[in-house]
Amino acid sequence: MPGANSGGIGSTRRALYRLPDLLAAAQDGYTIYLVEGEKCADAVNACAEVDHVFATTNPGGAKSWRDEYADHLAGAARVVVWRDRDPDGENWSHAVTTSLCKREIPHAIVESPHEHDVADHLAAGHGLDDVDAVDIVGDGPGETGVGDSGPSTEPADAPPATEAASDAEEVPELPEQCWRTGFQEFREAVSHTTEASDAYLFAAYAVAASVGLDHLHVFMGQTVRPNLYACCVGRTGIARKTTGHRWVDELLHADQGRVSRAAGSAEGLLKALQSDPRRVLSIGEMATLLTKGAQDGSAGLLPMLTNLYDCPASVENLTVKSPTRVESPYVCIITSTTRAWLHDTMTATSIRAGFAGRFCYLTGRQKAPKPWTDPPDWNTLANAVHILRPGEPRTDTRIDMPLEARELWDPWYIAERERTEDNPILDALRQRLHTNAIKLALIYAGLEGTDQITPGQVAAALAFAEYQRQAVAYVYKGFRDRAARIDWGEAEESLIRWMKARHTGGQKFRRRDAQRAWVNNTRESRRTYVFVRLWDSLEKVDALEIVDGLVVRVHR
Repeated sequence: MPGANSGGIGSTRRALYRLPDLLAAAQDGYTIYLVEGEKCADAVNACAEVDHVFATTNPGGAKSWRDEYADHLAGAARVVVWRDRDPDGENWSHAVTTSLCKREIPHAIVESPHEHDVADHLAAGHGLDDVDAVDIVGDGPGETGVGDSGPSTEPADAPPATEAASDAEEVPELPEQCWRTGFQEFREAVSHTTEASDAYLFAAYAVAASVGLDHLHVFMGQTVRPNLYACCVGRTGIARKTTGHRWVDELLHADQGRVSRAAGSAEGLLKALQSDPRRVLSIGEMATLLTKGAQDGSAGLLPMLTNLYDCPASVENLTVKSPTRVESPYVCIITSTTRAWLHDTMTATSIRAGFAGRFCYLTGRQKAPKPWTDPPDWNTLANAVHILRPGEPRTDTRIDMPLEARELWDPWYIAERERTEDNPILDALRQRLHTNAIKLALIYAGLEGTDQITPGQVAAALAFAEYQRQAVAYVYKGFRDRAARIDWGEAEESLIRWMKARHTGGQKFRRRDAQRAWVNNTRESRRTYVFVRLWDSLEKVDALEIVDGLVVRVHR
């Protein structure tokens, strides 16, 4: 071997770890995790929660990245660059993203909010979704993040320097009125321990509280229960958005079996609900949930979560040979994201279908830097935790709203239902403001031990609803549907050309064959997302004749 005498690799061609498996995974549209070291790659690949994910690494360590390694990543649905929490990891991730941007490969940089590297992160019991987004990079040079000149020093969702101050002024703040019994004690106990906005602490306590209040409901044309979907939105890394996730874990310490840190598919979610229908999904980055929901094989995940928000009597998965059925499911979600990443992965379809509008969006300014903090006030925290846990037995209880409370609720509700927005996206996002307000009022009633929703609870819930109106406008400011940024006509024509050429040659093919070939050869951004949408569209109009899973004719 050349270079053997010197004891090194010499001129031997270097390659990414497990290159044949990597190439197959990339061609199949997998999300590729690029990590530092074989130990980390093996840890990700051995992780049971992984679905359509493959991990690899470059040889020689963080200082040995070569630009040509990125050629092997073409066709991946997305590349997640998971860097170690050290200076070498930062330099490595910058070198990698420069290579990926030159090839217009969609990617993002993440790191563990807890541990040094991904292997330690997984060993500590955290999930792949429980990450801090360090940067978010567009699908080509010059969009967001990294361009040909190298890595940007600004977070991807940062406004231009001339607008930074005015944009900061726009960040909606949670009204003081919302901090009632339980919430107030929790904030007093832990707010001084973190730089995160107190709004993220509010999200954590609300979600943790709702888990134990599934027996409460109101009737408003249908039964409404207090389960919440909460999304903490802030700048990359520095906003400390995952603070909410960690406090949910702490507050539900006795109920950790109910916390899931991934939702890879509708079928997997239902299996988790079978073991306990009361469940909290703690998803570190909302973009991973949206990406998995769009992947082939997970098409039912987002519609199922949309349905679970309403706590149906039962839910089942009819897309598998042996349907899974769960009675009385009760699901809460806490997740986090940046505006840039949300805009990149959310679609107008998910908004119009109601998925995005079911979330409460928690925004607020980061506190001043805290070089050193005292521990929580343990006595006050113990009191906040005690308030969370209702006494036994818990029986299904209908909560009413007395006339004095309805004097506040009724005029607000009527005005809300008559309100229309000029922007149809904002109009769709605000369709559940009243439902989330009632859910929060139920949480207040449960924590305060009242058998009715009091005027004070209604007033606090309505203050939260108005805050949500502002938060939605802030979070989705400038949103443009990613589907509108794709040349669908050209993409469909190129896929049809490939299929017709294959058919003309007398060859039958499966969906995965078409996906592998088209994804690997097209320059269209978001290749897997585009392919799934195109294929489903062609099936709906009977453009494909499929027998036993094989395409035998193309009618276009």
